[in-house]
Amino acid sequence: MYLTPHLSADINTVQIVGHHVISGDARGTVVLWDLTHSPSALPWSKKTDEYVASLDFADYQGVSALRVANNWMVVATTRGCICLFDLAAQRRARLLQGHAGEVHCVAINEERDLILSGSRDHCAKVCNFLCLQQLHNYLLS
Repeated sequence: MYLTPHLSADINTVQIVGHHVISGDARGTVVLWDLTHSPSALPWSKKTDEYVASLDFADYQGVSALRVANNWMVVATTRGCICLFDLAAQRRARLLQGHAGEVHCVAINEERDLILSGSRDHCAKVCNFLCLQQLHNYLLS
């Protein structure tokens, strides 16, 4: 199976959630794939009669990492931003701009109240999940 909407950009991150794959690329596109209907992409939403098959985070350059928990998706970008996306409402809920370099990884704790991120700026940040308020900043050198 080829992830066709990503043919013109490097895929930087993937996650399996149930029978879905979520992929993000260097151009800032995030696509949800339904493995039961391979190889087609599953639309995020249906607005009027037009299907929307991907999310665009290109304003923040590329997508470097992502994680999904319940109806929330955390997207890390190559421009140092972390976006909290509400999948149920299909909109960006919060944006954190705190890293000075590309965010390489994000994690969500089991209680789903904290987000941990690591970046090219040698910092690991701990943020509150819903408001993205920074709680701790660790310089790792």
